[in-house]
Amino acid sequence: MTPRVIEEITPRYGVKLALRLASRAEEDRATGCWLWTGRLDQHGYGKIKVNNIHTGTHRAAWLAYRGDIPSGLVVDHLCRNRACLNPWHLELVTVRVNTRRGALKGVVGKWPRGSFCIRGHAYSEHSVERQHGGYTRRICLACERIRTRAHKARIRAAG
Repeated sequence: MTPRVIEEITPRYGVKLALRLASRAEEDRATGCWLWTGRLDQHGYGKIKVNNIHTGTHRAAWLAYRGDIPSGLVVDHLCRNRACLNPWHLELVTVRVNTRRGALKGVVGKWPRGSFCIRGHAYSEHSVERQHGGYTRRICLACERIRTRAHKARIRAAG
């Protein structure tokens, strides 16, 4: 999210924004979550357009009910329900803390830090982590060998 988005949605929109959010939310009495009934993105987060800027409903709820989001912090769902916009289920944390919490609950990525890679190979002490675009990702060495062999075969076939 760009700083422009953070500046465009401010607590001065609190009442109007809170009413918009409440009109599209349903409370889950079992969990206390306010579930967004509007549009969800591909990751399950509620989306809303405020001042012609698309943002997450959890961010909008924080701004409407609790105030500004300081630079360097993100809004974390304590309930781990991405469609929840209950501001008391949200907390401001660093990206690192948010990612670690998600990993502990097994909700980060399609294949969280489990025992098997996407092709079903068992991760072992021989699996490695590599930096890629600023992110650390775990590499399955069996899959890496398959990719390398296929790449070399394409090179040999081409010329």
